[in-house]
Amino acid sequence: MTRNARRTRWAKPVAGIALIGTLAVLPALTGCAGVETANAADATLERFTSCASLTEYAQSKALENVGPYGFGGGGFLRDGRLGVTLESVTAAAPQAGAAQDARAAKTAGVDFSTTNVQEAGVDEPDIVKTDGNRVFALAGNRLYAVDVSGPTPRIAGSLAMPKDTFARDMLISANKLIVMGDGPAQVRPLPAAAVPGRAEGKIAAGSTDAAIGIAPGSSGSVLIEIDVTDTAAMRVLETLQTEARYVTARLSGTTARIVVAAGGPMGLTFTYPTEPGAANEATATRANRNQLARTTADNWIPRYSVTSAAGTSSPRPVVSCEAVSRPPMFSGLETLSVLTIDLNGGLDPIDSDAVMASGENVYASPESLYVATNRWPVFDANGVPVDSVNTTQVHKFDTSNSSQTSYHGSGTVIGHTLNQFSMSEHDGKLRIATTKDGFGLVGGDTVVDTAGESESYVSVLDEQNGKLVQLGQVGGLGKGERIYAVRFIGTTGYVVTFRQTDPLYTVDLSDPAAPRVAGELKIAGYSAYLHPIADNLLIGVGQDATEEGRTKGLQVSLFDVSDPASPKRLHNAVLPGANSDAEWDHHAFLWWPAKNLAVVPFQRFFQTTSTPGTSTDLTRGAPEIQGFESGALGMHVTRAGINEAGRVTHPNDPQVFGGVRRSLVVGDTLLTVSETGLKASGIDDLSERAWLPFA
Repeated sequence: MTRNARRTRWAKPVAGIALIGTLAVLPALTGCAGVETANAADATLERFTSCASLTEYAQSKALENVGPYGFGGGGFLRDGRLGVTLESVTAAAPQAGAAQDARAAKTAGVDFSTTNVQEAGVDEPDIVKTDGNRVFALAGNRLYAVDVSGPTPRIAGSLAMPKDTFARDMLISANKLIVMGDGPAQVRPLPAAAVPGRAEGKIAAGSTDAAIGIAPGSSGSVLIEIDVTDTAAMRVLETLQTEARYVTARLSGTTARIVVAAGGPMGLTFTYPTEPGAANEATATRANRNQLARTTADNWIPRYSVTSAAGTSSPRPVVSCEAVSRPPMFSGLETLSVLTIDLNGGLDPIDSDAVMASGENVYASPESLYVATNRWPVFDANGVPVDSVNTTQVHKFDTSNSSQTSYHGSGTVIGHTLNQFSMSEHDGKLRIATTKDGFGLVGGDTVVDTAGESESYVSVLDEQNGKLVQLGQVGGLGKGERIYAVRFIGTTGYVVTFRQTDPLYTVDLSDPAAPRVAGELKIAGYSAYLHPIADNLLIGVGQDATEEGRTKGLQVSLFDVSDPASPKRLHNAVLPGANSDAEWDHHAFLWWPAKNLAVVPFQRFFQTTSTPGTSTDLTRGAPEIQGFESGALGMHVTRAGINEAGRVTHPNDPQVFGGVRRSLVVGDTLLTVSETGLKASGIDDLSERAWLPFA
């Protein structure tokens, strides 16, 4: 089947993906005996039948929300072009025999570490990727290729990212690498009559820079397909540029699913009041409503184009109108799409699906993709809460077919999700952890409101007849607190809540219809990330805290969860005044089981008088000193204790460049990557072997 033939499947009854934003939808809730339920029908997506129906719906909702200042977006002066210019730079000629196909293949997890992902078999994008022979790193908006096949690593080549774009992360499959990034703002050229000031002669009719527009959302995005067969001469094969912003991506085999979002409408000019006063605001509102009343589907669906050696394709819609769905109750005006791309066939999507809604948090298993769409409390014009209960809509998509993403059903649960780890699929059923909190977060902690004390839940949903039906639920976790970390492993869930102390709850999910709290451990501080390192052992990365809940510094804990009814903390180590990217970005955490080695980046301002000689003291007995330190902290973690293996620092100003961002293992070498370079260190003592500065 040709790519063009496959693209005709746009007009299929399939919904897409919803990420990033807030909701104003109010599902009906019922509850009993501490169990909160919601009507699954309220979350079931409905498909638009035509561009006319999509436009009519979008216009009606936009007219209800527009005011004298539009939707709060900003104005941009752009030339309206859809395309980018690439600049490439390569390093010196490679050493003989450096071609990838001449190197021995290596085994992931044995010869080298990979990106720390939530689910085995589902790769996640990151700023560093390796195949054991080559390391690719994004730094300073450039792609660097480092040859690590020999005894000493060397920079083999580099490639500049497109002008006016910012590379965020990447995926790799064999000798093809896909870089995803933020592109220039995509503002469409306007008809001459629609350009403010042109009618008065303030802007010349033939001016090339007179296209003025409004970009209600953020910038567009760019996908760059790069051939990395020869790292000394990496070359761009294709680029895809879209008006939608990049959100996230997943890779299974050679199938990439790229999630993008566009805040409509696109290509409009909003009128702002020229002088204060109610009359001027009313005039601006009328003008804005007139603009919205003239929109078409082209204003609500983002466009994209693909540039290859053959040239640039004409801009076309990311998705057809008939492939866009929406929740039955208004959930925002964003068009959120998933592009299914076969890495063996270029960047032109083989499938595109979308939903008109706002939301956040995506989780992917090998067979499914789930999107959690949070709906927060609704307030009236005076800031008084109309309803103080928040819920989460969950949409399920089947990703078992490598060439298609199909919507399968939706459901609603009480509370809101924290991140992707709030969800996990097991035996076809979704477990989801949420916090019910009427007024949101205040000062980082949850509060008590008219709806009662905040609490957290673990719910189990099952797909039945096109809906996600709640099979069971347990609530009452962390009264007055919110969730800080979640991890589901097999039939057990681990939930950390925090306000002053850190309850670690173990949740028995062996019976999906009757989940229950099996045990609880209360300690000072909290874990923000949980990582299984062996049977019944969990590492927690977070913050130590006082009894009053004031954080004191980076804390790494080892938990024994062999008895779910009585979880125990075996050891903890604290680095006062420090924090780590691993607390909020799991890609920054490295666990290398062959050496029982955990590595996390850290940054800290410090003033300390320490007691040296203890395994839990990571300050090295420093006398009273003040300063800033950053790098990578290596720890040997076993049942016997947590002992510092060493620290790696990079020769730069960490306050400017942010220090070490990622760590990985290749053979017997620990590699750490920052914005300024890559350092090779011995895996046993973290002693320096080589430093490779990035240009």
